[in-house]
Amino acid sequence: QILEWLPQLPSRERYQAVRDSRVDGVGDWLLEDEKFSTWHTSEDQAAKRVILCYGDPGVGKTYISSLVIDKLWRNIDGGNVAIAYVYCDYSAGNAQTTSKVLGSVLR
Repeated sequence: QILEWLPQLPSRERYQAVRDSRVDGVGDWLLEDEKFSTWHTSEDQAAKRVILCYGDPGVGKTYISSLVIDKLWRNIDGGNVAIAYVYCDYSAGNAQTTSKVLGSVLR
């Protein structure tokens, strides 16, 4: 019940909308990149905890992130696995407070 009190960003809805509007094949280069593959297949759990996608507004981070999220969901083989993600939007500016970002991750 406490988690219900936490503010959040609409990341799940944003992810679903982006996933539904992606063009097939765009961004696949990342999933085939050696550095991504090394991160994704690493047995070192500490190394697999976080991946950060950053860059200027409009360069495609949101779409690339949705590809990574899909790949992670497809490769879950049971167990106690959590995939946490947050979509921030440059145009939302100050509405994206620290408490909303943290609340989104915790929920």
